[in-house]
Amino acid sequence: TNINIIDNHVPGPWYYIEEIDYFIKNKILKPEEFLFWDSHGKDGKQKVEYILLKDMTSEHIEACLKLQDTQNKFYKTMNKIYYKTMEKILRKRKLKKLEK
Repeated sequence: TNINIIDNHVPGPWYYIEEIDYFIKNKILKPEEFLFWDSHGKDGKQKVEYILLKDMTSEHIEACLKLQDTQNKFYKTMNKIYYKTMEKILRKRKLKKLEK
């Protein structure tokens, strides 16, 4: 996904690399800080809302990951960055609960 932060007309290694990949590989931003998920609510009938992965509830993330394994082709081919980031967010939250 190219979000046009880096001018792709300027020669350099970023010319052929998607910006998200560049930010992740170079540890400029954490994926959960700039990746969005579109949500239509629990019933799927609400107006679309775009949520940063870090701002999603644990319940919402768990539902998305569960659909990854059981639902349609879109979820089965969910971008690996999204899947790994969602799993990482859940692990961190569970660790924080254990530490309390």
